[in-house]
Amino acid sequence: MRKLILVIALLTASKGLLHAQTDLSVSPFALLVPALVATLEIPVANNLGLEGYVLAAEGGGVVNLNARYYLTPKRGHDGFNIGMFVGGGTDLGVGPGFSFGYKTVSERGVLFDVGFGLGRSLSDEFGGPLPYAKLNFGYRFQSRN
Repeated sequence: MRKLILVIALLTASKGLLHAQTDLSVSPFALLVPALVATLEIPVANNLGLEGYVLAAEGGGVVNLNARYYLTPKRGHDGFNIGMFVGGGTDLGVGPGFSFGYKTVSERGVLFDVGFGLGRSLSDEFGGPLPYAKLNFGYRFQSRN
């Protein structure tokens, strides 16, 4: 699990340095519950973004890699989106799933991102559903060309 987190973080960070925009967001629920929910998204094509999602808590964690297609973007990669994710957690196993959500970005780069999804664990031990949910606030880093 640690190796998967490290690989996703390295790929996301290295690709993020090459692009004009990078969205970083965290969940406000971390103030109430001792857990970290964070996402980092980079654009990979027109209307297509690649997101790394991490939920880390004391008892375990979840890591997802989510490809999101934006239906009608206005400020880069924003608006309604649909996607596919692959990932899993310590008590859930690993598997694929589908997601949908909405992201809005202000002129100053402040963003609000909400998303939901459901997948299926391919593990024989767990074999159950893989939930995906987020309610994040963050910032869009853009290059100043």
